[in-house]
Amino acid sequence: MSHPDIVKFLNSKHDVGPWWQQMVTVTYEQARGLRQKHETPGGYQISK
Repeated sequence: MSHPDIVKFLNSKHDVGPWWQQMVTVTYEQARGLRQKHETPGGYQISK
């Protein structure tokens, strides 16, 4: 599933709030090797 599809699934099936939708989705993608740490749709972002 794509990132937006996972977010929609979490919202519709599990009534997860917006912040948690993103956290769960990004963590899932990182665990599956679909996204690297600090990766965003536009590249990478690291802040200090």
